[in-house]
Amino acid sequence: MMRRLVAGCALAGALALSGCWRPSWRSVQPGSPLAPDKVVLVGSFVSVPPIQQRGNAPQRSGTWVNGRYEPPGRVIFVGEQEGNVAALFTRDLAQKWDQEALGAPLGAYDAAWIPMEGPFFIEVDRAPTLYLRGVLYVTDGGAVKWELPARLDLRPQDRIVYVGEVRVVRTGDRRVLVKDEHVATRRAAEELGMSQLTGTWTVRLLKTLAEPVAAR
Repeated sequence: MMRRLVAGCALAGALALSGCWRPSWRSVQPGSPLAPDKVVLVGSFVSVPPIQQRGNAPQRSGTWVNGRYEPPGRVIFVGEQEGNVAALFTRDLAQKWDQEALGAPLGAYDAAWIPMEGPFFIEVDRAPTLYLRGVLYVTDGGAVKWELPARLDLRPQDRIVYVGEVRVVRTGDRRVLVKDEHVATRRAAEELGMSQLTGTWTVRLLKTLAEPVAAR
């Protein structure tokens, strides 16, 4: 389960977040062995329009220190916050989704970092059913959390499961599309040196359950 959530150092007070964010599930790295008790989920994530982590904060004036102007500081994203979103999972729908970024106890979710754009390879616990509930990410204007409910059924023999390209359209007719792009994703895995993922992939796409809630 999630241990703690990190906000960027400069945002800690504003977001009421502190410490280091440690996801419960890890991303598979090139050459790393696969754990026999885990299932590897392979897919890709795309946001339309792309997520912008900077340029969201209101313009703040600097301060005068000893007669010298000091411009406002640059937000520092901690660990893997920059360029990634936290994908939040549960094993059932008992935990009600709270759209507020800090509304629901984050310890209720399992989580993994996935890129804001591009392929992901994550190890997850074996379970009959997993729900991708949504994502959470940090910008220089605060934490953003939005719902992306989708269901994935796993089988005991599953080893590497391709779950699809998750394309989130966040403007206009907001919607989530899941497409089968496993050929392109396998090619990307090879280019990234993921030799441990050269075996047979089971293609079982995530099944979306509802319209996503618009990000704030």
